Amino acid sequence: MGNDLLLAGGLALLWFVSGTGKTGAQSVKPGRRATKPAIGPRSTPTQCEYSTYAWSSRLGRAVDRRTVSKGYGEVSGEERSTIDPRCTICEGDQVWIDLPGVEPFRACWAHASSIETALLAAMNQGAVIEEVVGYRPGRTGGPLDAEGRRTELGSHAYGLALDVNPDQNGMYSGGQLRHGGEYRPDSGDPRTITRDSPIYRELTKAGFGWDGDRDRSFDDWMHFSYGA
Repeated sequence: MGNDLLLAGGLALLWFVSGTGKTGAQSVKPGRRATKPAIGPRSTPTQCEYSTYAWSSRLGRAVDRRTVSKGYGEVSGEERSTIDPRCTICEGDQVWIDLPGVEPFRACWAHASSIETALLAAMNQGAVIEEVVGYRPGRTGGPLDAEGRRTELGSHAYGLALDVNPDQNGMYSGGQLRHGGEYRPDSGDPRTITRDSPIYRELTKAGFGWDGDRDRSFDDWMHFSYGA
């Protein structure tokens, strides 16, 4: 989740439906080799479109929803990531990743192939991946404004963050579980992320930092973000 400290409920678990109409999630069992076709080529968008919102800590829900549509050449300021300027908040800069048994999710085109490769490698090493949350273009980070709304876009807004298996790798703040499921690193569950897990090993090799390695006021065991 990263900066998405106060996200909760259905908003934080965005699920997408593939072109085949499948829903839900199925794990790929250890020992079953995961293979998928490579992600196809991308054309530079001419238009930038996205639907965004702000997270209200007072109300516990998304507010100020709006849809933006403009020429791609007009993208500026916070609409473009400072970590990797190739990645913007525009939907056209996001591509679908479709792993075996996992609902498709979106990530920035510049890193989608390495994300797919890393997660497939982790699955082939015995990791079970049931859910991944990627692109999510909302203001879910930063300080609160006078109305109790978050004021900054997090890495998810640019397709540069992943929440992997949130039901087994929850986010804790103040010692309390705030989102996702209980984190039990000694359980031996192949869905749980630790420094010894293939998910951690492969995503960090691909340049994604794990929030479990960061010294913060909260623990977000599901979250990986590029360049962190």
